[in-house]
Amino acid sequence: MAQKPKFDPLAISKLVIKLINGDLNDTEQELLDEWLALDPKNGVLLEKLLDRDLWEREIPNMKVFSTEIALQTVLNRINDEGKSPVTKHWFPKRLWRGIAAAAILILLGSIFFFFDTRDQRSENLRADLSTDVVQQNGEVMLTLSDGRQVNIASLEKKGLKQGAATVSKKANGLNYQVDAANVTAGASTAYNTLTVPLGKQYQLTLPDGTEVWLNSKSSLTYPVVFNGNDRTVELSGEGYFEVARLVNKPFKVRSGNQEVQVLGTHFNIEAYPEDQKTVTTLVEGSVKVGTKASSIKIMPGQMAINLPSEKLRSAPANITDVLAWKNGLFSFNDDRIEDIMRKVARSYNMEVEFQGDVKDKRFWGVFPISKGLSSLLKNLEQTNTIHFKVIGRRIIVMP
Repeated sequence: MAQKPKFDPLAISKLVIKLINGDLNDTEQELLDEWLALDPKNGVLLEKLLDRDLWEREIPNMKVFSTEIALQTVLNRINDEGKSPVTKHWFPKRLWRGIAAAAILILLGSIFFFFDTRDQRSENLRADLSTDVVQQNGEVMLTLSDGRQVNIASLEKKGLKQGAATVSKKANGLNYQVDAANVTAGASTAYNTLTVPLGKQYQLTLPDGTEVWLNSKSSLTYPVVFNGNDRTVELSGEGYFEVARLVNKPFKVRSGNQEVQVLGTHFNIEAYPEDQKTVTTLVEGSVKVGTKASSIKIMPGQMAINLPSEKLRSAPANITDVLAWKNGLFSFNDDRIEDIMRKVARSYNMEVEFQGDVKDKRFWGVFPISKGLSSLLKNLEQTNTIHFKVIGRRIIVMP
């Protein structure tokens, strides 16, 4: 077996990250010095990686970058900055995560910066994309227990009374308040369903105080009043839950063949039927995830993956990536373009068609959903590994 090079890019990237973080020991410092002595260009690159002012400007502007672009492209972009030598090697915590990730990727030659692409145009994107396709056709709808449907946009300020509960529209979404004195013990449970269409998101505060954020193309069915010790809801699509802690009253979320049980915690469930998998990610507290075949407990920073052909399993989770949608962002972490476009289609209410061998192209990046479809596609095209054509509500993805 061939010996691993002493100064392979991954090894050097780890040393640089330790340097930025102040964790280098003497032996590691010697290795880094030896690498710097090999080529003056290494010192130039390190200066750029340690340039706080450069990162202050560019981390917020990093949109999309491809894992297939060579290191030289990055160096060309950075060298254009014409910066003077750096004297400070410390960074505020808010920049550290982005710098660490970017530094590794730069040294691996797998990142492409979009410092400023406003004046660049793609020949493959139709001119009518200069005005983005309208993001949604539908409205957020509330289906009442008796089958009536209410358009949330037209819900009156005084709200809607349902037995002991009053549902009203607040600044942060739909809100339920329950008059405990009017709750009838043992009464049959009435259920409402909140449905969020393609291209929209919505927030809901349940009768027990639990807060739920629903992503595009998602729905939540829940009791108008939680009777007794039962707090069970049903999710289709994706939702983030901040569960109100009530002793001896577990909160349960059913999605497909899966049930998540908690007391009080924060977690995300992605359960789109077309994805044929359910992913439960824990942010805070603890949860038990179960199916008829098996059950597991996960801790903060872990996800439970439920696939039709496999047993439930846990894996480390990137919380920032998982919750990006809730913060109005796309976050790609070496994701296949087929998976990326599935999210894009939901967010902008589009259909996607693939031509040629492109589905396995992979990308890294963070992009604000509010910037619009045309801006996202243009940025992706700047990697020169993929191209798009938009016809009406159809996106064609091409090599």
